[in-house]
Amino acid sequence: MNTFTKTLITLAMILAVLVLAPAATAQTAVSTTTLGAALTAANCSALTVAFASTTGMLSAGTQNNPNTVVYVDTEYMWVNQVIDSTHASVTRCHGGLGEGSIPRAHINGATVWFQNTSAPNPAASFSFKNEQPTAEAYGACTATLLLGTPIVYLQTGDVFQCYNGSSGGQWIKVGVGTMNASTGRQLSNFCTGSLGSAETEYLNGAACSGATTATARLLVTTPGVLANLYVVAGTNVTGGTNKDVLTVYKNGSATTITCTFATGGAATTCSDTSHSVATVPGDVITFQFVTATSDTGANIGASVGLY
Repeated sequence: MNTFTKTLITLAMILAVLVLAPAATAQTAVSTTTLGAALTAANCSALTVAFASTTGMLSAGTQNNPNTVVYVDTEYMWVNQVIDSTHASVTRCHGGLGEGSIPRAHINGATVWFQNTSAPNPAASFSFKNEQPTAEAYGACTATLLLGTPIVYLQTGDVFQCYNGSSGGQWIKVGVGTMNASTGRQLSNFCTGSLGSAETEYLNGAACSGATTATARLLVTTPGVLANLYVVAGTNVTGGTNKDVLTVYKNGSATTITCTFATGGAATTCSDTSHSVATVPGDVITFQFVTATSDTGANIGASVGLY
């Protein structure tokens, strides 16, 4: 067998290995749970913390080599030992992490973010960073290419998320600590008087009935994310499947952000806190309301968060 033939065989073997090799996992999930009991701010030593669940947390962590990092309401901690399915020993008060170093009081049920890691670093994970805010994520991003999201800057507690929309992904500041929506503002509109029967109407800041054209349009001026829709009616609405449905529209097209009033004529509120839609400057937001036959509702108001 000559050298050229051997080379071809070697190249073929290498290509086969590359083709058959499994793809590397790009993302490391940030898991969430909640506190199972309130925490005071006065203890910096190791202490037992109650969680709704400790599933996924790792034991034997130390300050300089944490196996699991825990984050709640701007405070950074690490897990020393998982005790059982709802309890773990954690240590607080890591110096030099700004807001993340400060022990704080946390209510029962507070959101907890945690992530596993193995690198010897005080903030040794893909998502929890100890850089100063000048190193914050900004501009375009692609969520599927990131090692972990969201990114939390422990010096300040700022939380950044990569949201992918039809116009491409953008880094968006979604909150401080685990208290999402603390930096958001609202886009709101309303209509007055009784709703029309079996009509498609819009909230235009005027009469509800007959508002079949969206004349009150709200302009987005910064990159962001729409989420957390809340709707209220001044009187009970008829409700029902696919009736009395309010939908957030972007640039004239329906988004996934929508809510339906319950059946029975006793509902005055509905909400959607499960869906979100990315926005860019220049997007136009409107609120559309589809009513039931012989509707009894009136005086509708709606707000959606822009983060």
